[in-house]
Amino acid sequence: KARVKLAEQQARNLVDFELRDEMLRSRIDRDKLILEGITEEIRRLDVAQGADTMLHEVLESPRTGVKVWPLPAICYSAGLVLGLMIGMFLGLVNDQLRPGFNDGAELDAAIGVPVIGYVRKLPFRRVAGLVPTQKHQSEAFRVLRTILLNEVRSGRLTSLTATSASAGDGKSTVLLNLAASFADLGMSVVFVEADMRRPQVRKRMNLAVRNGLSEILEGKCDADEALCVAEKSGFSVIHAGGPTRKPSELLESEAFDSLLAELRRRFMLVIVDVGPVLSVCDSLVVSGKVDGTLFVVRPSRDSREQILGAVETLRAADVRLLGTVVNTFGSSAKFEASRYQNYLS
Repeated sequence: KARVKLAEQQARNLVDFELRDEMLRSRIDRDKLILEGITEEIRRLDVAQGADTMLHEVLESPRTGVKVWPLPAICYSAGLVLGLMIGMFLGLVNDQLRPGFNDGAELDAAIGVPVIGYVRKLPFRRVAGLVPTQKHQSEAFRVLRTILLNEVRSGRLTSLTATSASAGDGKSTVLLNLAASFADLGMSVVFVEADMRRPQVRKRMNLAVRNGLSEILEGKCDADEALCVAEKSGFSVIHAGGPTRKPSELLESEAFDSLLAELRRRFMLVIVDVGPVLSVCDSLVVSGKVDGTLFVVRPSRDSREQILGAVETLRAADVRLLGTVVNTFGSSAKFEASRYQNYLS
């Protein structure tokens, strides 16, 4: 019996050993499969540094690198082009945003109407607003007179007017002093105030005659009853007359055409004063009836947009522009520093 029990015990031990051996072999096989999977993954990704299973392949022998960027020539050229584009853009923006003009040359180039005169702050006579001939400021109007004189004497310029972008630019003062300057040469000149909306000549010149342009055009009097001579100035004047509700219609009437024709026969030069072109249509009406128009600009008050708009309106109406007169009162030093002004100062 003892031998049988020993044999049974040995048999059981052998079975246990075989089972453990089978389990270990299965574990070894499983670990091998895991290792093979990991090795294959490492081989595929090629990220395990120093691993025995890493594959290495030399594609190209090492050599000295070549600089490909930045290239100075391309960078300099691109910088130059970009700088020019930015400069042009900023220049255009500055032109659009800047309210006015810096000097006469810039104004001349922008509007295409030559600047033929500069007028500074004037030492007015107390009432008339005329510059005494002995004052050096009157030289500005003599220069303007000289520019226009040949056409006046040849008969090509028998009548003229002046307009501006807005009120207060000094066009009436320019025309009054221009009339006085022509009268100084012994020429017969008549000044007609056609601005019947804001008349001021009668008060400024202290005229005693009550009848004026509105009375003539309404048939209430003739030209002789409205004509008067400016004191100490030597030219004749027809002021605007009494108030009227239809100034534009009167200026477009045949009566005004007849008056201009009569004054042209009697005087060597007819100077007609009207309102600003951007405010009323009177200046366009009168400009179409006279031989030429002066454009008065006051840079200290008129914006770039106003000046360009006024010139465009005048050109659209086919107005003959004689030139630009710049009223530099209140403007920058560049406008003040015209050649003849510097000479006389």
